[in-house]
Amino acid sequence: MQLKYVTMSTNIIILVLIVSIIWYFYYRIRENQKKKELLARKLAYVKIKKIEIPEKIEKKKEIFYELNTHPIKLSLYSKSCFHNYGLARIYQNIVVKTYWLNEPFHSEFSKLLQFIGSNNLWIRDPKTREIIINVRDNNNKLSKKISMTVLSLSEVLEDTLNELILYLKRQNIYAQYDIQNAILSASIYILSQSGEIDIISKTLGIIYSDQEGLQSALIEKICGDISSETKNNLIYNDYLNSIPIKEIYNQILFDSKQYPYTFSVDNPTTPVIKLLSYLPKKQLISIC
Repeated sequence: MQLKYVTMSTNIIILVLIVSIIWYFYYRIRENQKKKELLARKLAYVKIKKIEIPEKIEKKKEIFYELNTHPIKLSLYSKSCFHNYGLARIYQNIVVKTYWLNEPFHSEFSKLLQFIGSNNLWIRDPKTREIIINVRDNNNKLSKKISMTVLSLSEVLEDTLNELILYLKRQNIYAQYDIQNAILSASIYILSQSGEIDIISKTLGIIYSDQEGLQSALIEKICGDISSETKNNLIYNDYLNSIPIKEIYNQILFDSKQYPYTFSVDNPTTPVIKLLSYLPKKQLISIC
């Protein structure tokens, strides 16, 4: 009986051992299959990633542009056309620096400056006193001369225009048309105050009865290509009243440099007024 029990127990142990071994191998085989499936899925995922994301991303080539460093050239009048540095500065500051090359302003304003520069015009100093000088020559002949102080018209014009532009800026007047009209109005007004205006009028064939008529005739003779509308604006559209050109001009007179001027009463010499027979051609001039 005991032997039978021992044999039976042994059989059970062997059976359990066999089952355990079988389960163990089954479990290992199952785990290996899972690992293979997981590895296969990883490999498939890596292949998809390789397709979606390129291994090497090409960088965009940088584009370099060469700057145009050549000087700008504008169609301008040469400085030598204006005959003195003051008028050349006026042209530089008002026309060139602002690029006011619009016609007819560019050519007509330049024409006016060139006319003034060609004739070396002057304005009577409001503070001057005339000094009468009696002079005897080698033949003991008595002659009378008058000496006084005068102002350079071109210098007065430059200072007046500079002050006028500052005034317009303070009044928030920036429209190109208005500023150009104010500049032309002031220039014509100052020209009409020249000490040699009678000779200028006679040379130009101007007959006038009042100051407005004189200024209108000067515009017509010197700046003839300006439109009729603009001419009327310069003189009759209240420019000289709405903008204090006269006040600015009168203030400049008292601060301007004085020059001696002497002329003979007995033998007066009439200065020759040079007219512009033609307007010099513009040149392509480099500006910085």
